[in-house]
Amino acid sequence: MNGLNKALAIVFVMAAATACGTNNDPNGTNNGTNNGANNGANNGPTNGATNNGANNGGTNNGTTNGGTNNGTTNGGTNNGTTNGAPDVEVVDCATVTADATVSTGDNFFDPTATTVSAGQVVQWNHDGAVVHTVTSGRPGRADSGDLFDSGLFNPGDTFCVRFNNAATVEYYCTVHPTEMLAAVTVQ
Repeated sequence: MNGLNKALAIVFVMAAATACGTNNDPNGTNNGTNNGANNGANNGPTNGATNNGANNGGTNNGTTNGGTNNGTTNGGTNNGTTNGAPDVEVVDCATVTADATVSTGDNFFDPTATTVSAGQVVQWNHDGAVVHTVTSGRPGRADSGDLFDSGLFNPGDTFCVRFNNAATVEYYCTVHPTEMLAAVTVQ
């Protein structure tokens, strides 16, 4: 069976399982995309999948790693763990109340480890005398700045980010990449 036929066969099997509302893969793994409604149960892990549909009354006893759920759960039960990609949004500090604050000083963040709950806002206050940045990721990584980047952050400026799901998000200053490293843990 060539690659295209194999891919079509996998799509057909996944579509059939989705139509039945149950993931019956013997390995309990769904690495595909569910764009419809799931009215049944998912009792296995979903690794890297995207769910754009609705789960109406179903049960998820598995784990979602790196997935995105853009749908709705109505009356379902999630007994598993979601360790998805961080969901963050830069927000205007003037319109929100910070749940945690970080001082951005000259060549340091204080504290270097911040813990908040999902949905809470972290505010960085520039208390130093030279420019800095608050940039997600780590120096040299391809995903650096993908989640947020304050740009050059001047003395007296503030920068706010809402963290919407459980994750650990590392960040650093691009001006001082070896000295200014920190992380936010979202529970």
